[in-house]
Amino acid sequence: MTVPYVSTSLVDVSATTYKDLPYRALYKNELEQPSGLFKLRGIAHCIQQALRSNTAEGASVHVYCSSGGNAGMAAAYASKQMGVPCTVVLPQTTKQLVIDKLKDDLEAEVIVRGLHWGEADAYLQKELIGLKGYPKAGSVYVHPFDNPVIWEGHASMIDEIVDQLNSEDDLGKVKGIVCSVGGGGLYNGIVEGLHRHESLKNVPVIAVETDQVPCFRDAVVKGEVVTLSGPFSTVATSLGSPYVSLKSLSNAQTHTTLNHVITETEALEGVVDYHDRFGTIVEPACGATLSLTSKVEVLNEILGIPLQADDIIIYIVCGGKATNEALLEQYRAMVCNK
Repeated sequence: MTVPYVSTSLVDVSATTYKDLPYRALYKNELEQPSGLFKLRGIAHCIQQALRSNTAEGASVHVYCSSGGNAGMAAAYASKQMGVPCTVVLPQTTKQLVIDKLKDDLEAEVIVRGLHWGEADAYLQKELIGLKGYPKAGSVYVHPFDNPVIWEGHASMIDEIVDQLNSEDDLGKVKGIVCSVGGGGLYNGIVEGLHRHESLKNVPVIAVETDQVPCFRDAVVKGEVVTLSGPFSTVATSLGSPYVSLKSLSNAQTHTTLNHVITETEALEGVVDYHDRFGTIVEPACGATLSLTSKVEVLNEILGIPLQADDIIIYIVCGGKATNEALLEQYRAMVCNK
């Protein structure tokens, strides 16, 4: 069975769009995934593993996913490609365009429950699965971020980066990988991927989140997983998890991880700037990562070293489908009026 995610490009934007940068900025373009975002890697891998197991036992499969939007999109896309039904439970904060895409384009059943993702997930696990019409037998519960199989799938992007850099010299010049962090699934996958490769195992991860939902920062500071109370007022809805996984905290304690908290406006600036340079719309959750590209002094401060001309920083352009032209113009106005 073919996994429905694809290999994505790694582009040196400092050679083209950001020519004034004093370092090499490489974009790993996960928005090229058929579902529009990185989550397809881990979630498709998870569903495929479960499908193999259930098929061997003679059970029919039904995929269940709780999501702020993007995990549901990945689960629904993978389920459709693999020919199995999918039910996605979303919180009330989910944008209508995401609900419409799930229903109309990906043929998923959509249920809206709860004020935030945590409440939607609790409804799915505690109340939905097992109800009449929602069988437990053959049910595949897809957590948006807290599953080792999902991290294993996400780690494949690091394997690709190693192949794409294509020389030990370039690998030795990688000074950091920048990613957005919500619940920590992408972050965990990156750390796992780095530890697969001797030349990258000590590369720092710069984990970016917004100040409205700083659950990763709070967990690292307190040394324990912290559950934030919702609802969350954030434009970066895909980062709106009330907690990070325990594995994320463990990784932060054992792998060099540089947490960076930004404002909502900075995330929106990343969205607007990326669109103006590349003509493509991404979500604020993705803009959070991209906002650091041209902030050389901030990067130097985060890393504790001045970046040199041949130093490489890799940005995970995670993508996302919860933004359109109308929202982009709203974001532009918010940035202009800051």
